[in-house]
Amino acid sequence: MQATSNTTIANLVNYIVKTLIDTYIVPTIIGLALLVFLYGIFTYIRSSDDEGTRKEGRTYMIYGIIGIFVMVSVWGFVRILTGTFCVSFGIPQLGGSQTGSAGCATQNDFQDYTPGQPTV
Repeated sequence: MQATSNTTIANLVNYIVKTLIDTYIVPTIIGLALLVFLYGIFTYIRSSDDEGTRKEGRTYMIYGIIGIFVMVSVWGFVRILTGTFCVSFGIPQLGGSQTGSAGCATQNDFQDYTPGQPTV
């Protein structure tokens, strides 16, 4: 009975991380930061004669760049932590075909293990 509740909790956490955060929240925040950056560019170009509005556009561009940088940095930091602690759940991938964490043992690695026998 307890294994079922742990499995349910693990499934819930996996659903929250993989589906909600990876699929909706992180891309939405990065998209919003990109929109803020583009709005800053538009404001800066549109009001080339008004110094106050140009400053506002520069501010939006800086906030957008900071937002994108922070989100990508957090993404990388979480990837480093999950690789370090061998946690395997849906981390957004920026490209390539990386699956799982390198150097982390899986359950299959221990199936043929016999204490006292040398491993190959």
